[in-house]
Amino acid sequence: MQSPDTSSESRSPLKSRDGPSAVTPPPDSASNTMARAIHLAVGQCVAQQHDGLETLGRCVRAARADGVKPEHVVRLVHSAWDEYASHAGTSGEHDMRRLRLTGAALDAYFANE
Repeated sequence: MQSPDTSSESRSPLKSRDGPSAVTPPPDSASNTMARAIHLAVGQCVAQQHDGLETLGRCVRAARADGVKPEHVVRLVHSAWDEYASHAGTSGEHDMRRLRLTGAALDAYFANE
């Protein structure tokens, strides 16, 4: 006798679409604009501009309002950080500053307005 959780009826229909053959929709101009805004805001933070964190917070909240998932925001922050920090050189605090910036972005993402 087969248990209910191993039957074909209990499998999620999303399983078949989540594999390596899943098609990723092309990015629209709104998501490109949002990604670029986060990228630039991270650049301001790396350059330690006085309004960098506020700008990043606004961009992240706008991304949340557009339905962007927090893990995607983190990926955007990390990729921008890696690009900007590679130009600025690395120091012993590189990972710690990246972690703080990621935390600030997530705080802004989950903050109640």
